[in-house]
Amino acid sequence: MDRYDLVILGSGSTAFAAALRAEELGKTAVLTEERTVGGTCVNRGCLPSKNLIEAAKLLHDAQSPRYPGRLTVPVVQEALRRTRARRAHHLPACFWTLPGKEST
Repeated sequence: MDRYDLVILGSGSTAFAAALRAEELGKTAVLTEERTVGGTCVNRGCLPSKNLIEAAKLLHDAQSPRYPGRLTVPVVQEALRRTRARRAHHLPACFWTLPGKEST
């Protein structure tokens, strides 16, 4: 049976900081995670929310621009599509799926 000096519940940023600190102190540590590694902020909380807020802001700005003719909804949608294509391979699906919308 493996033995560790520290058992860390969860795998968010604080958990990783604790594991690094344990290593600095010459201790052994193990992370446990019930869900996806990275914790709530990365997978379900802060980052997905920030991404959705930014996407909504871009769409709002395109639908009601301060300077008409500069940015249109199709232009923004294409920019979001290109961004998704570049980044989708390493981001959780919740970054790209809006409630009630099909993921493409």
